[in-house]
Amino acid sequence: MAYKKPLYEEVKNTLDNVGKGMCLAKWTQVTTHLHTGHNHSCHHPNTHKVSEAEIARNPSALHNTLFKKQKRKEMLQGARPTECDYCWNVEDNSDLYSDRIFKSSEDWSWPLADQIINSNWRDVMLRLHLVMLVILNVHIVHLHFLHNGWKKFNNMGDMIQLINLTT
Repeated sequence: MAYKKPLYEEVKNTLDNVGKGMCLAKWTQVTTHLHTGHNHSCHHPNTHKVSEAEIARNPSALHNTLFKKQKRKEMLQGARPTECDYCWNVEDNSDLYSDRIFKSSEDWSWPLADQIINSNWRDVMLRLHLVMLVILNVHIVHLHFLHNGWKKFNNMGDMIQLINLTT
């Protein structure tokens, strides 16, 4: 590796022991595009549509979509999901660490490594910091939430209560 740091080596070895495609960001990171109804767990792959029916059954699908769970399953089984090819290109064509290692080593991700590696791919991961819900410091957020029509939220607590992220 061009730049070796003990933590990065530990993270890489731990992830590679599961499979060369294992990345904790698929569990611990989410970017939600509320205006399009899409999300993704990393900025490299394309976004995917979040199913309103899936959210109606379980609000945790804001992050834990069936699509994402299938990619987690692939990772836990040692595969390299094709959507993550940015990292595979870095790793296969250089001696550099990819974002798979950097994102997995973050303090919001790495402490959960054992829990994630030993989890069932169907398990729900809800360690969200709600940053995705704070939009340009707007205090009144308008959201079209499922079939309830437009709902006005006067504070973040009302929105969090509705979405019920403690499920």
